[in-house]
Amino acid sequence: MFSKHRTGPAAFLAGILLVVVAMTGCGNTQQAAPGDTPDPSESTPGALPSGATQVWLHGDQRWPGPAEPLTTDVQSAIDAFNELPSAPPNQVCTMEYRLAYEAVFDYPDGRQITVAGELHGCRTVRLGAAGDPNADRRLGGEGYLNELLRLWQAQGTPVETP
Repeated sequence: MFSKHRTGPAAFLAGILLVVVAMTGCGNTQQAAPGDTPDPSESTPGALPSGATQVWLHGDQRWPGPAEPLTTDVQSAIDAFNELPSAPPNQVCTMEYRLAYEAVFDYPDGRQITVAGELHGCRTVRLGAAGDPNADRRLGGEGYLNELLRLWQAQGTPVETP
């Protein structure tokens, strides 16, 4: 003898309830406490070194950047980068283009370190070569550029905003 299978709305609802109950155990049930926010300096893989003597800011074909380097308060430009939070490794970004820029830090020993930012896509700032999987990518491309422009203006250098 064959057993009868239930059909109809009651069986459908029972099936949905079974799926919901089964999925309740999936995922992370822990929530971060208000004081559990990670310190950005602990979560970033690298840092822009202190000690640069000047910074050059270069834009793209739409905005060339200031004609003079930043020579006053260079450490604030370094600190502003180092305080940015790390970008998530699998961040989904948009495809529009707005502006790309580079801040080139000159050091007394002849080293030059470039920080590249973008106001499009993920709007990140990167310390390291483009395409380098170990590059230090951080959030805040637009905010960092605004801070750099503020530093140039405080120095007395006329700067056109992009």
